[in-house]
Amino acid sequence: MTHTFSLQNGVTGVVDTRPGTKKLSINIQFKHGAMHESAAQKGLHNLMSQGMILGTATRSRDDISQQIEGRGAQFAVQNTLSKTSVKSEMLARDVDHVFDVLADFVRNPTFDAANIGTLRDKIKSQLLAQDQNASAKSSSKFVEAVLGPDAGGSIYGEPDLLDSYTPAQIKAAHEDLLAHPDDIVISFSGDISAQQAQQLVTDYFSDLQAAANPRPSSSVSFAGDDIREQRDTEQLNLNIGFGTPGFNDENMYVFKMFSELLSGGMSSPLKEEIREKRGLVYSVHASHSAFEDLGIFSIAAGTGKGQAGELIQATIDLLGTIAQKGFSKTDLKQARERILRRLEAQIESTGATAASNASNILDHGFIKGLDVIKDQLSQITNDDIKWAAAQLLKDGEFGFSGVGPLDTLPSHDDIATMMRDKISGISVAKPSKKTKSAKHLFTQANDRPDLQHDNIQMTTLPNGMRVVTIERPGTISIGAWVGVGADNEAAHLNGATHMNEHMMFRGTPSYPPGVISQLVERDFNGGLNAYTSRDQTAYYFYNLKPEHMDKALHVFGEMVFEALIDEGEFGGKTVTADDGTQQWQKGERDVVVEEIKMYLDKSATRGHYLLEELAYPDQPHGRTIIGTESVLKAMSADQLRGYRDEYYVPNNTVFLAAGPVKHDDFVDLVDLHHGDRDWQDIPDTPPPTYFGGTQHAEFQDAQLVNLTIGAQGVSITDADYQAYQALGRLLGAGKSSRLNRSVVLNQKLAPSVAAGMAAYRDHGLFQVITQLAPENIKPFIEASYQEIAELVNNLSDLEVAKVKKQMEMSILNAVETNQSAAMAHGRSVLA
Repeated sequence: MTHTFSLQNGVTGVVDTRPGTKKLSINIQFKHGAMHESAAQKGLHNLMSQGMILGTATRSRDDISQQIEGRGAQFAVQNTLSKTSVKSEMLARDVDHVFDVLADFVRNPTFDAANIGTLRDKIKSQLLAQDQNASAKSSSKFVEAVLGPDAGGSIYGEPDLLDSYTPAQIKAAHEDLLAHPDDIVISFSGDISAQQAQQLVTDYFSDLQAAANPRPSSSVSFAGDDIREQRDTEQLNLNIGFGTPGFNDENMYVFKMFSELLSGGMSSPLKEEIREKRGLVYSVHASHSAFEDLGIFSIAAGTGKGQAGELIQATIDLLGTIAQKGFSKTDLKQARERILRRLEAQIESTGATAASNASNILDHGFIKGLDVIKDQLSQITNDDIKWAAAQLLKDGEFGFSGVGPLDTLPSHDDIATMMRDKISGISVAKPSKKTKSAKHLFTQANDRPDLQHDNIQMTTLPNGMRVVTIERPGTISIGAWVGVGADNEAAHLNGATHMNEHMMFRGTPSYPPGVISQLVERDFNGGLNAYTSRDQTAYYFYNLKPEHMDKALHVFGEMVFEALIDEGEFGGKTVTADDGTQQWQKGERDVVVEEIKMYLDKSATRGHYLLEELAYPDQPHGRTIIGTESVLKAMSADQLRGYRDEYYVPNNTVFLAAGPVKHDDFVDLVDLHHGDRDWQDIPDTPPPTYFGGTQHAEFQDAQLVNLTIGAQGVSITDADYQAYQALGRLLGAGKSSRLNRSVVLNQKLAPSVAAGMAAYRDHGLFQVITQLAPENIKPFIEASYQEIAELVNNLSDLEVAKVKKQMEMSILNAVETNQSAAMAHGRSVLA
């Protein structure tokens, strides 16, 4: 149940109660973000909000992190353009203690000058890291392109501005944050009563005093700038966006629906045209975000050298076609159901629910229930969608950012002309006004039964196939986990597992190319995805209903055991165009080549590749999971099929479903579809031999170094696996971890650090990872080994208790939603 309340000073509380879940998420939101700053204040709000956790009158920076993380809880301050949030997840039994600390740093930060100086340096490092990542740089510049330098400037600010802010300015920004209690919402979701939550909010926030004058209203408008930066990267990362109505406009949901129709899944027109047919990108997507008085409809993509012109033209052509023809009633119905199904699945997460409830209160003054959203979506017609597409194109106005090789990229004026020409002669009437729904509280949609008694069962069929169910309420996630990964590949087949993962969506005996994604996204109104790791591959559908199970199991079986892996779908083929001409159509291999280029543009990924090559030279584990362009281009579909037939067999496969399913029924269905498939011996894969060494690679124009220290670990089934996991948390998980306190906060050698172990079926690699200035490499390595040695000689019971609680929280988080539970148990059963 969901309960809302307001204090006399205007602070609003919202409580989503979930008895028996054992965990709790809290989200404190303020209706103030980076877009409310002037150009001269950029980064001040972020500096202030991140500075809140650096110490109070009664707690030091270390006290805050130790007292929260020591209970196994997590906390963070997050800034967006329109809001600031303090979020935390904890064991429900520790809420009184954790909330006391949260309220203290929100209410009473001291903004110590030395700590603020350290924070400034960290933010500057974040700016450097963003600048050398072409994709991140393009995304950041896109915000400026659509909102202008004032509202859209970087959330982080600029180095010179950061250095100019005084303690007095920072404190004044904090006072302003708290001076408007009616712009504060405190949201709870999890194992807590409404009475307990209300008492906490009353005890800690009822004495906030409102300022005499209301906060000045601020509005944003569409800037439509064009920002381009030439770089010699593998891909051009680009974003193009258009102004649309804000979230209070009656047509906002038209653009939400349009983004779903255009880009909501692998079968969407944008991905079918740009990725599947043309092979121009690995990733392309459309999205719609809305503020109070402005919305932004955007399309983001990364494409290889020389392909930008075709990508822009094809995208505009597609928008023009939609402005003329729109979509069918069936398309609209399916898109609406997918949106609602995702919202249903989102409710399974306490963190997502706490954040969503708080945002709804700040934006609308009430919580939009599924019934309200469904009502809005159901009124949208095809004429509305055609109007929306025409609105994007009609004036030739757009915002653009592009970072990378700019060859063949049309000029701003040329793009504007393309847009106007595409809409020329098309007359689209403005949609009729929608009837606004009454305001509702989010009640029935949030009701969930007691979750502490998940019924988990496993049955092994005579052919060795394992069948697992996790019975619980909500939507259904179903998948197939296969015990094959990159570690099974010979050198000439490097990338074959990942390539087969792609090809299994490109056609089976019963489902031609494109049909599987259409079936799941349009007929089931769900989602689908897959992943390949070192020792397993998974294919999964999610947000399904029970009636989809039979068909889903049939699809999975053909994907895993019988995929066609056609040469034309793999390497490309000649097709006949509508005008009768013969044209070359790229294959799925070209899509994966774009994925390879995307990763090669990331210095952190390059560093990871180097580490594994050093640790396991001339072995499968030392090669990349995704493969290389040269090896993939030498590979044939016959080789992929042969590799599939060796490893994708029943006794190497797990079928799993999480949601409202009965185990016996699911076992019967799996047996019906796949019980007659034969057991088959699987080739042995020897465990890799660890070597080690030192290696580096220069990354053009980088100012920071991605550094990884690796050491041999253990397999996921080793008796010491959990001890290694605990070690990783003690060293590098959270602000109170040993390395964070030593090399980040005290010695200031790096802005952040992480540690942990990647574990597989027969080996593991323990890693310490950071990004830092070149001159700090040697002292960082020395300090890290010193800290590890100190932990060996001096480990307290208090630290052990902390890490046990952190691991307890990790387990609860891993199985919180049906999709995450399916993923966790699928991996576990294979191991």
